[in-house]
Amino acid sequence: MDNSELLSAIFKLQKEATKVALAEVGLVSPVINKSQACEIYTRTQVEEWAAKGLLKATNKKKGRSSTIYYSREDLVKLSLGVAEHMNVSPSGAKGTRRNKLTKGPRGT
Repeated sequence: MDNSELLSAIFKLQKEATKVALAEVGLVSPVINKSQACEIYTRTQVEEWAAKGLLKATNKKKGRSSTIYYSREDLVKLSLGVAEHMNVSPSGAKGTRRNKLTKGPRGT
């Protein structure tokens, strides 16, 4: 990860941590939908946390479709690796788009 990617990741995380603080005082929703969570934390990471049972989803029905929501606070804690209930520390994303594009068809 180069410096610009690192700074971008830190900025996104800081923004979300600020929203958690605002949610605590009722100025921002305490939940975030799945697509927004995947945009901020990467789809791979969000799905890994959910598969390990570290991230619990809630559904809110809207007509025929349902939207999955996650707690902003849980996402921030998991991304920092400081959730009290965690027995397994979350790992970073296993691959990046750059890695996938530079490898051959069989990962070589």
